[in-house]
Amino acid sequence: MREPFYTSPEMPMMFTKDAADTAGAKILGASLTGVFPSWFRDKPKPEQDDGSELPDMPSEPKPSRLVIAGDTDFATSFMNVTGAQGSNVDFIIKTADWMSNDDDIIGIRSRESRSNRLDKILDPAKRAAAMRFTQLVNVFLIPLLVIVAGLLLAWRRRTKGTRAKGVAK
Repeated sequence: MREPFYTSPEMPMMFTKDAADTAGAKILGASLTGVFPSWFRDKPKPEQDDGSELPDMPSEPKPSRLVIAGDTDFATSFMNVTGAQGSNVDFIIKTADWMSNDDDIIGIRSRESRSNRLDKILDPAKRAAAMRFTQLVNVFLIPLLVIVAGLLLAWRRRTKGTRAKGVAK
């Protein structure tokens, strides 16, 4: 969407106004790998807050990895509003693992088992229906079964007690 930005859900035609011109693949991030020169090369060392000098930098730069993301809000609390918690947090964690230059960590994290069954439902209506069903089962059906089982056990004990009294007479 180009300016002016309309975000009112009551004006859906504005969302498609520039769709033909702006549709297509967009680069949302980039990654770089290599040996990057130090920004501090040929410059005086900066001082720490207490006035002391920082320790010397390594003489030879090491291979590094760098990731640039094109959105400033993808790693903030705003992702709770957009419903992108799972995918954004996964991206942040996998990016941090990749930038650590330790392929073993990436292998361990990718083997991690997770149970996101309701997250795999992409259709919002079906996801809401599955959540309602799960809530009904957990909030009403299971407690109802516990109550019925308790009443049956109490009735059974009572009938057993009256039979025992009848035999004792």
